[in-house]
Amino acid sequence: MKLFNKKRLEQIQWSGLKKYTLYAIGEILLVVVGILIALWINNWNQETTAIKQQRDIALRVMSQLKKDQTNIRKFIDTLEFQSDLFDLLLTERTLSQTEMKTLHEELPYLVTVQVFILNQQDETLQILSHNKAIDNPVLKILESIESDYKYNLEMLQISEDKMVDEIMGNLNYLKNNKDWYYKLILGYDLTDEEFSYFKSNDYKNRVAQMELMSHQGYLSLLYQFEFDINNHIKELDAILKE
Repeated sequence: MKLFNKKRLEQIQWSGLKKYTLYAIGEILLVVVGILIALWINNWNQETTAIKQQRDIALRVMSQLKKDQTNIRKFIDTLEFQSDLFDLLLTERTLSQTEMKTLHEELPYLVTVQVFILNQQDETLQILSHNKAIDNPVLKILESIESDYKYNLEMLQISEDKMVDEIMGNLNYLKNNKDWYYKLILGYDLTDEEFSYFKSNDYKNRVAQMELMSHQGYLSLLYQFEFDINNHIKELDAILKE
């Protein structure tokens, strides 16, 4: 009888331990599942937030692109007008009275103080620097914009540096060789003899060189920059409407 009671007690104890173990395992599984769900929700929230931030950055980039587009177009128009002035000096055709008057007013400054450079700022790149690397179509476009901007700004900077060197070379030549240099800088009227230099072959050579650098080199870079910006605006506009 005692043996039976002992076995019965062992069975009861084993059954209780088994139930307790299963209960404990169940509790552990619930905790693990709860943690996994919490992590998934947290990751989902973080990704959702990052995607929203990315779209906000894309909208800011779009706004800046349109500003850059307008700024570059205005500057291109300015250079194209200046190119027309270069052509007036270098052409062999007979000029009209209006053309001669325009050329006379602008002639002394064509390769010095009236050479323009864009000096484009990098606001777009600064906005892009905050981009979150969420792999989606928006990211690919933003990365493409960043790559194109860096390349275009680098090429423009190289061209602008060369043009500045050319401008300074022209100014130094006039400073060292023309005693009326101060009149040019201060905007004083030049005598006919002094002004005759700006019709000389030496000056025409300098204008031709600046025309080559500014309008056949620099202007072509600006056209490419404008083309890239226009394409990126269309791409961003399409993806942000989805």
